[in-house]
Amino acid sequence: MYKKIKQQRMFLMMTQKELSERTGVSQTHISQIESGKHNANLQTIEKLCEALGLSISIESNTDEIIRNIIDKSIDKDSNS
Repeated sequence: MYKKIKQQRMFLMMTQKELSERTGVSQTHISQIESGKHNANLQTIEKLCEALGLSISIESNTDEIIRNIIDKSIDKDSNS
């Protein structure tokens, strides 16, 4: 999602500063999000996507989520 935000911003020939002014999200935070150095909460992602004309699609893969929970449980038990 973060790469798509950056791609769309650049496609629109918008600077991070302009996106910041449109969304109220600091330019520094936008830079960190686009570079993958910081995760954004859903509210911030919504603001950025709205300003860039992007829609948000949240998909969950239940099997993958369950597998991750099981893996973490196994790792926890083996470290005990």
